[in-house]
Amino acid sequence: MYTKLSKKHVEHVVYYKMIMNYKTFDEAANWATSSQLRFLFITMLVFCNLQNERNFYEKNWRKMVDDIERQLVLKHNPIRYCPTEIELQDLLLEELEQIFSKNGFNINNYNLPQKSNQYTSNGTNQLVEQELNYNTENLEEEANILYQQLNKEQKNAFHNIVNSVLKK
Repeated sequence: MYTKLSKKHVEHVVYYKMIMNYKTFDEAANWATSSQLRFLFITMLVFCNLQNERNFYEKNWRKMVDDIERQLVLKHNPIRYCPTEIELQDLLLEELEQIFSKNGFNINNYNLPQKSNQYTSNGTNQLVEQELNYNTENLEEEANILYQQLNKEQKNAFHNIVNSVLKK
């Protein structure tokens, strides 16, 4: 005789399945590369019918970005660069989107965060790029005008700061 499963029993089965998926990913994170973890993540999303894709992403995204973070730090060398979580997640989501696409799936079919679009596909911060593309002649002219407006104490402070920076 078959009995109908109670809602509570179904919830326990779903919870157990979720815990097992999390454990599988955690175990793989002990030995797999970030790139391998990204492929495992997508495989689990596509084939394991995860109940809460967003929660699974939030719990595991940091494990999938070690190589992305390392590439960013090396790209900005010798500057000591610390990528933001938003930058890392944008680049991770872009990478996941490419893997989904190459395998015939669409990232938008899954409950994952959206990219902030603050960072470009080549891994640069658009705000930093804007700041690096300034007009040096205009800035020099403006600096000279502002320097002339400084009083004696402000000029001393200015020179102390500039000398301190130049000595390092």
